[in-house]
Amino acid sequence: MADVALNAVFPNAKFLTTDAKGDIQEIVSVDAVSASADIDGLTFTAKTAGSSGNNISIEIVDNVGSGGIAYSNSGDAHTISLEETADQYSLGGLKSDITSNASTEFNDAFEVTYTNTGTSSNNLTLGGVASTNLSNGADAISPELVPDKSYLIISTDDIADYDGPAEESDGRKVFYGLLETATNNISNLSDKPTNLQVNRGNLILLSDNKMRRSYSVTATLDILDSDLSAES
Repeated sequence: MADVALNAVFPNAKFLTTDAKGDIQEIVSVDAVSASADIDGLTFTAKTAGSSGNNISIEIVDNVGSGGIAYSNSGDAHTISLEETADQYSLGGLKSDITSNASTEFNDAFEVTYTNTGTSSNNLTLGGVASTNLSNGADAISPELVPDKSYLIISTDDIADYDGPAEESDGRKVFYGLLETATNNISNLSDKPTNLQVNRGNLILLSDNKMRRSYSVTATLDILDSDLSAES
């Protein structure tokens, strides 16, 4: 039979480490970042945050000779084709035209804003702009710990017979180690609880390399909520 996964035994268990100061070294959550690019006075920002936005590209082709302003795309590659030379078009005019006339693929892919405040009267650059990819998009990072949840931290020193990280994926060994430690410590109390009794049986030799030991746990519960009864 295969090892039992740790979270099959303890669903919310996490193995964390601390640094030299005792601070927990956990994975901290980070929100996804939208890719963007400043292109000839306009900023194109991917509407969907994440690294996939880095695949989006924008190209401005000028002086195509007819058709006004045309928009086309092949997958993530987007092209803006201008009828006249680019310097005949204002940034404000192009921004407004994208919002009003660009295809759904354009307007669903990114938002367009001015790179610098007050540049709405400036014109595009003669010659157009070569295909340019958006950049700096990043995927979200999920936290290692669940937000708004309390955690009980137990040192691996309290897991009996713990042999290091290689055993962390085996829920059986973690459970056994905690059971063995708890049993030993409760048994050594001078004032033992009566509503939670833990007994450890003797070792029984099964073979040259295996032994067996049984544990008995007796809990007295409150009827109303099935919680462990307080000690009187």
